[in-house]
Amino acid sequence: MKQRLTMWLAVVAGVVLVLAVAWAAILWTRPEPIRIAFANSLSGPSAPAGTESLVAMQLAIDEVNAKGGVNGRPIELVLFDDASNPAVARANAQAIADSPCVAVLGHYPMITIFVRWRRSQHRRARSRNICAP
Repeated sequence: MKQRLTMWLAVVAGVVLVLAVAWAAILWTRPEPIRIAFANSLSGPSAPAGTESLVAMQLAIDEVNAKGGVNGRPIELVLFDDASNPAVARANAQAIADSPCVAVLGHYPMITIFVRWRRSQHRRARSRNICAP
């Protein structure tokens, strides 16, 4: 009888120990980071602007991570350097699509310039049509 009781206590203690280790592993695992792609020129002729953008992004992300991240998950930048080369930028676009990144940051100034240029071209074309004899 005493041997049977000892056996049951050993089984219960073993189960409790396994559950405690599993619970600790769940609590102590670091949450998966939120990965954000940073696509910009970090080398080549446009590197100074890209590097400035990277520094600004990293400062903002460091502030968020210092406060605990987003819902407890840290933010991580994944860098994609296009080397100021359109062909490399196209290849990076596919690499970003295949990556675990959930968002893309970068090239904001160039997009703004392009949109403004397109609008000015559209206005010029429209005004020529309207003003043409």
